Amino acid sequence: MNRLLKKLIPLTTVAFLSGLSGAIATPAAKAFTIDTFDDGNAALQTTTTASDLDTGLSGPIGGVRDSSLTSNNFVFTQAFVNNDPPGPADFTGQLGFEALTGGDATVDILYDANGTGLGGVDITEAGDNDRFRLAVITGNNLRTNNGGGVSLTTILLTVIDDQLTPETATANVNFPTDSFTGAFDIDFGLFTANNANIDLTSIDSIEISINIPDSAPSQIALDSFIATVPFNFQSSAGLALAGGALAGSYYFKKKKKAGNKKIKK
Repeated sequence: MNRLLKKLIPLTTVAFLSGLSGAIATPAAKAFTIDTFDDGNAALQTTTTASDLDTGLSGPIGGVRDSSLTSNNFVFTQAFVNNDPPGPADFTGQLGFEALTGGDATVDILYDANGTGLGGVDITEAGDNDRFRLAVITGNNLRTNNGGGVSLTTILLTVIDDQLTPETATANVNFPTDSFTGAFDIDFGLFTANNANIDLTSIDSIEISINIPDSAPSQIALDSFIATVPFNFQSSAGLALAGGALAGSYYFKKKKKAGNKKIKK
């Protein structure tokens, strides 16, 4: 190892650890948790309707997860929360939803503390948060061709505030691609555009509905549901990862060149 490399690795390692320490000590962004899907348990399987009420939980906002599943075409469909059903799919720590060919189905989860209300929570966290974010682990056949048209898997979010005369606002969105994984954001501006009187700093109820239309077999799985801010790649965490990547890249390039020399000999 030459002298430059000996100097570079300790310096980049220190930079990486310092940046990582800063990232841990000062989070780059807030995240207001709606549901982690890590506790409670639901297994909904039906050709008509099914429901489940989990109470006393720590994962969902309000401590209650009120789940329901509707099959509109009387075709077998299933949804799971924090459950490992028979078969290849494992939805432990997730919300999983599957519909077979010809199935037009909707899974719905209501967060309102079992009817008592959330007490006027500020999902914006004093104006910091500007969107909901769904962590999509699996997303297949979300935009499928059906008789020459396109059938879209849709997400409908409904929020109700706790003003003296409660206001309701909705956001209806589709996935951008047929297969999708990663962060899927729903901007708060969609709610205020739907109802300018909604007070997002005093929310009493949140509801998410996912509809899989009459189409090819479709599957979606969510790992978490939060309110948050846009990704910030200039945060200390991003700088730490970038520093570590540069150090690793330099080291392995040098190592590869050294290895090539040995092979030539």
